[in-house]
Amino acid sequence: MSGAARNGGAAWLLMAVLGACASPDKAAPAPAAAPPPARAPAAPPEAESAPRPAVQALSLLGRPLTAPPVPEDKRAQFEAELGEARAAYLARPDDADALIAYARRLGQLGRFRESVAVYGDGLRRHPDDARLYRFRGHRYITLRLFDLAVEDLTRAAELIEGQPDEPEPGLQPNARGVVLDTLHENVWYHLALAHYLRGEWQPALEAWRRCAAIAPNDDGRAMCAYWSANAASRLGRDDEVAAAVAGVTADMDIVEYKAYHQLALMWKGERDGEALLAETRAGEGGADSVDFATLGYGVATWHGAQGDAAAAGRVLDDVLASPNWHAFGYIAAEADRARER
Repeated sequence: MSGAARNGGAAWLLMAVLGACASPDKAAPAPAAAPPPARAPAAPPEAESAPRPAVQALSLLGRPLTAPPVPEDKRAQFEAELGEARAAYLARPDDADALIAYARRLGQLGRFRESVAVYGDGLRRHPDDARLYRFRGHRYITLRLFDLAVEDLTRAAELIEGQPDEPEPGLQPNARGVVLDTLHENVWYHLALAHYLRGEWQPALEAWRRCAAIAPNDDGRAMCAYWSANAASRLGRDDEVAAAVAGVTADMDIVEYKAYHQLALMWKGERDGEALLAETRAGEGGADSVDFATLGYGVATWHGAQGDAAAAGRVLDDVLASPNWHAFGYIAAEADRARER
């Protein structure tokens, strides 16, 4: 087990302690093999009398992490959407779609531990639903529980084998109102990420290749190409870095994953990393944006691959000074720093 994964265990211990504030059904559950007899749904977190703990997890560097910021112009909308999803879950407790929608809305508001608990309730009712393992695996990554993420996402990969793929709509529509992601793509993407965060570069590279092979659009292809280049660079395989981004071009039809596209072009030698960071600092949200965490981590890895450890460290520290600790770039920066220690 990597040092980062061991630090993830510390986050699990903190969650267990804080879980005393919730009902037994709210404790972060272990995967169950079979559903229990029919019972009433777990009480939604809003119904609990005790206040929600502010701390969601511990960082891999030992810092308590509270819910990340929610844009004030979106908070009322997100709260209303959560209320609607909660009502649907209460009305149809055995409906996996309603449960997933409710858990995702909790996560949208930074209530990650509660989200994990709801997915756990779903898995007791639907132990063979790959979507529940996929989404809970994502949230285990958010909470720095990488070992549990690998377990869930590996199970999801087993369950989707030989099954038809299906679209996975985002919680918020993109500029074109199109669905970019699929279940199978996201299972392989998040499994690769969980391996990467544990420092398992080869399994990560193999899973991202699986992801790239089934990506349905240029957004997905650019995303998997970028992360594949990161993993290949950590293995010291320059030829595989080049192969990963060979198909990425500046004129790709990118709807949403623009940061990943630009980073893939950086690995290809067509964009300068520092110029990308400067553009992001000058853009909307600046260094407090999720894009800054995403781009910053990619640029740091790029510097490291070129042997410039000082520049890599400077950018990693800039990422870790930003507020979006739930962003994958931030988590990866944290994992790199934890491995150094």
